[in-house]
Amino acid sequence: MNEAAAVAELRRRFWQTERRVEKEIASLQDVAQRLFLVPTATAEWVATLVAVPEGRDRLEYVEDPVEFAAALNRAHEMLHTLLAAAFALRDAAEKQFPEDPT
Repeated sequence: MNEAAAVAELRRRFWQTERRVEKEIASLQDVAQRLFLVPTATAEWVATLVAVPEGRDRLEYVEDPVEFAAALNRAHEMLHTLLAAAFALRDAAEKQFPEDPT
C-alpha cells in the first residue's frame, strides 16, 4: 500500500471510529444527566433512588448504598476528564483529517 492509500485508509478508519465515539459521548451525557442530578451522591440519595419502582428495577443489584454512592462520585469526577479527552482527540484529528470521506 502506498503512502497516499495508507493515509486515505487511516482517515476512513478515523471517521468510522469517530462516529462510534460520538454515539458513546451522547449516551454518556444522557446517563450523566440522569444520574448526576445531585452534586454528590450519598447513601441516603441512593436509598431514595432505590425506593422508587423505576430505581429499584434499574438498581436491584445494589447491595451497599455507601459503596455505590462512592462509585458514582468517582464516575462523576472522571466524566469531565473522559469527555474532555474525547473532544480534544476529535478536535485534533479534525485538524489533521478535515473531511469525513463518507
